[in-house]
Amino acid sequence: MSFGEKGKGSSIEDTNKGKTKEMQNIQAKTKQELDTLKKTLNIVIKDNPYFSDPYYQKASKQIGN
Repeated sequence: MSFGEKGKGSSIEDTNKGKTKEMQNIQAKTKQELDTLKKTLNIVIKDNPYFSDPYYQKASKQIGN
């Protein structure tokens, strides 16, 4: 295929759109997995008496948990 031929193969734009969509899907899946992990971790923390320690509570609030 030489440059300038139409209708053969996909253009760079089509390839980039495909890659962008693929990356968006990966990001969405990663975010979903991270949210699930955070929920699981919060359940473990709530069930563990060590984490009711005031020093832990203060540190946890500082890091946004």
